Amino acid sequence: MKKFFLLLCLVAFISCKPRNTQKTEQIDTSQEEIQQSEVKEELHSKTDDKSEKNKTICYMYVNTIGGIVLRSDPDEKSYNIKSLLYKEKVQVVSRETQSVAISGVTSNWYRVRTEDDLMGYVLGAFLESNKEDLDFIEKYTGDFYLNEESDKPIISIKYLGTGEVSITAKPLHLNEQTENKSIYTILSSDEVFKCDLDGTATIQHNFYIKDDKLNYDYYYGKRREDDDGNLYYDETSKNYVLVKKGKNHLLNYFIDNFTGEFAKENEPQKTVAVINQISDDIFHINLTWKNFVGQYHEYGGDFSFSAVQDKNKVYEYSAEGGFTQVYFKVYLEDEKLKYKVACYKAYLDDDMNITEEYREDEVYTLIKIK
Repeated sequence: MKKFFLLLCLVAFISCKPRNTQKTEQIDTSQEEIQQSEVKEELHSKTDDKSEKNKTICYMYVNTIGGIVLRSDPDEKSYNIKSLLYKEKVQVVSRETQSVAISGVTSNWYRVRTEDDLMGYVLGAFLESNKEDLDFIEKYTGDFYLNEESDKPIISIKYLGTGEVSITAKPLHLNEQTENKSIYTILSSDEVFKCDLDGTATIQHNFYIKDDKLNYDYYYGKRREDDDGNLYYDETSKNYVLVKKGKNHLLNYFIDNFTGEFAKENEPQKTVAVINQISDDIFHINLTWKNFVGQYHEYGGDFSFSAVQDKNKVYEYSAEGGFTQVYFKVYLEDEKLKYKVACYKAYLDDDMNITEEYREDEVYTLIKIK
């Protein structure tokens, strides 16, 4: 009987062991499923975030010929990552909620990603949301005339920034009219400016874009009476394809702000650069540099406005003489004229090794003094 009881206990113990193992495996499997579920939810969440970002991707373009600086933080004194060129495309990642005023410009900082995958901050005032706006600015801002012989513009269009232009029209037989309008509105309808007057006569003035040209339609109609007392309508209508004369808006801006005499911001009494216009698109720069032994040297050369638009570069020069090398660069950055000077002298030390000693390696901000 005792043996039979022991045998029964042994069978019960053996039969219980696999059931416990199964239970443990079920628990482990359940925990693994929970972990996999959490991972899937996390991945799903990331996927949703990504798709949401894709929905809100916004690209903008640098709208100033001077280019802008991509900075490491939303602060004008933060690290200069690189210079962004005119019309360069960036992806807007976010925008700071507080606006700031810097050098007369009030705007928010935008966090952007460049096409070479650099991330940084720029002022939103120097960005344009539509590249077509930049093309419009180049083509349709300035003074437009009825023909080449006209000495007064019939319409003038000036870019105000942030996608708006100021229009000053002087239609035939009408006083001067002004209006501010968004470039988007103009491009949506091709209508630039319109003015209709109804009284003893009907006068219609319509400025619009057609075939990439600025057109002006003029209509005059008046009810008249002939000698027999019969009424008739006297009508005159004309179409003009307007002629743009003189400089474009960007070139005018460069002439107004970046020609003349310039000094270092920290030494405003001493002229170090003079920029003069010598033809429609060509300018000349003279630079005065004081070397490390107090001697003055002059450098200079011609440059084109087209080169400024393409690379923000005004002038660049390097020269070697003996063991001395100098390098100068004048360029636009953040709507300011910058002057980089680098000069070093090489010499042999006691062990006859060539050593380079920098005497000057600075970037100066130039201010216009005349």
